[in-house]
Amino acid sequence: MDSQKLNTLLATVTDNAINAYCQFGEEMLVEINRWISKPEQSRFLNGNSLDLLINNHRNHLGFISQVIESRDGTALVKALPWVYQAYHSQGVPFLYFKEELEKWQQLILKTIPPIEAAQLVQIYDWMLRAHDECCSLIKGNREEEFIAMDNPFLHYIITGDHRNAYSYAFNKVTTWEDFERFFNNEAQPALYQIGLLWQNGDVSVSTEHLATAITNRVLTGLLMHLDLPEITKPKILVTCAASEQHQIGSWMVATALEANEWDTTYLGADAPKDAILDYITNESPKAVIISVTMPYNIKRARELLQEIDALYPNIKTIVGGQALSFFHEPQEVLKADFITSDYKEAIQKLNTWLA
Repeated sequence: MDSQKLNTLLATVTDNAINAYCQFGEEMLVEINRWISKPEQSRFLNGNSLDLLINNHRNHLGFISQVIESRDGTALVKALPWVYQAYHSQGVPFLYFKEELEKWQQLILKTIPPIEAAQLVQIYDWMLRAHDECCSLIKGNREEEFIAMDNPFLHYIITGDHRNAYSYAFNKVTTWEDFERFFNNEAQPALYQIGLLWQNGDVSVSTEHLATAITNRVLTGLLMHLDLPEITKPKILVTCAASEQHQIGSWMVATALEANEWDTTYLGADAPKDAILDYITNESPKAVIISVTMPYNIKRARELLQEIDALYPNIKTIVGGQALSFFHEPQEVLKADFITSDYKEAIQKLNTWLA
């Protein structure tokens, strides 16, 4: 894909065009969902729920908004084939992506003023030109499996064997150091592996959810047998961005903070922005850590950071998660006080700031 051409096009998108895309986004979203809901579009579902594609449209709107606002072509170059693979592995035909992008183009031209629409349509032209390449990449390549399928913990969670999963982990973990080692070397890599298997179409959504649920149960059970130290350090809030459903990483951050004597509150997955701000108002944490895994949730994380900065300028902010890897300069996109995908680095930074 011609990333240089994309960056050139993004540089020509004016603030007026960006504002128009955001302003009319919901109106266009209603129209594209009306289009996909027509009986003749059932050819794209292949047995899936209509919600699968409706959710994709919502994610598309949020992600493209962020790409044009940040003018970061790297994110789109990385995300486009990833989206193709994730949905195609669930049975969505390649033709859907082409027709969906063409429909977005039509709605932009219909809804947004002509000068701004012309700038935005260029970005969709670029995506349509990349369509065949994305299809070829998916047909010719599969993500390499990076841990052995005979990993015992992976085997237990992928087959739904929660009892043996717990017994296996319990025999390995007696101290906090053991717990960290098990999480970093076995539990988290196993979940990454299952994510790749789902992306390649080798396991179902239900299997992925079951494996995640078992892992959460196992990790929580292990913690019940560990003696964590007394709290001696200030209050920290850990949360996922709004709409972010992946929470294992943020849960581990919160757990590691507590093990390092921080007074930690964890709000979990898909925490509404207003709920997060209410908590900050009422409890006055010294820092907020935000986790964002999916690239289309970066915009929601950025909006939350902007409000925290405006309302509580003295509170430190840290952002982590896999979504950061999609952007060339995530710090420029998010403007948090610190960016990292390593929870140990986050703890070190908090110790520097606040301990």
